[in-house]
Amino acid sequence: MKPIIVVSDLHLGAGPEKEKRERDFIDFIKKIDNANLVLLGDIFDFWIEYRSVVYKRYIKVLCALMNFMEKGNRIYFVPGNHDFYNTEYLRNIGFDVKYNGLQIKWKGRKVFLHHGDVFSLRGRVTRFFYGNPVTRFLFKLLHPDVGLMIANSVSKTPYKVEGSTHGFMPEGTEKLFKEYDIVITGHTHSPGIKKIANGKYYVNAGEWLFKRNYIKITEDEIILFNHTERLQKIG
Repeated sequence: MKPIIVVSDLHLGAGPEKEKRERDFIDFIKKIDNANLVLLGDIFDFWIEYRSVVYKRYIKVLCALMNFMEKGNRIYFVPGNHDFYNTEYLRNIGFDVKYNGLQIKWKGRKVFLHHGDVFSLRGRVTRFFYGNPVTRFLFKLLHPDVGLMIANSVSKTPYKVEGSTHGFMPEGTEKLFKEYDIVITGHTHSPGIKKIANGKYYVNAGEWLFKRNYIKITEDEIILFNHTERLQKIG
């Protein structure tokens, strides 16, 4: 089994020290060798596609990710509530987009990875409002600078401070344990591993916004990191 690296909630293009956060992520990608990458939502802030325009603030990261795939690695993109609006371009450059989450097997257990926002009514309403075909069509009628200005005006990322959270487990996530043994999400920016029942675990991937959290899944362990420090593990 190829190791899997899971990263969530980068919010690229917005928030404090955005240039340094981008450089750190690019350096991180360059160091990953012979592994697959799961981008678990809110990678961009925001991702909005136009027919012939790609926002220049994402070009460096997209080039690094394409170089990563040229090594023979795969990228799975699980859209979050900041970057689900349209992903045709990401599919065209090689991302394996998983709108409904990613399912894998680990040591015989069923593992489900999702950003985590859609399991509450509020999350579903938000996605419908911003992500339905009518809204996307109207956005495409706007000049890209205007579309980005509107997106930035509704984003709360520039006002986030380190340590602020929206709870640990996203609302509604608990129902997933009827089908899965291990559930991994982001969204709440609260890294951690919690035992739900015998053999069942919830894992929050945390965020790259401040703490540079990520998860590494190997044949034997699921490990949660803060930078290079191991925080918790399963296995």
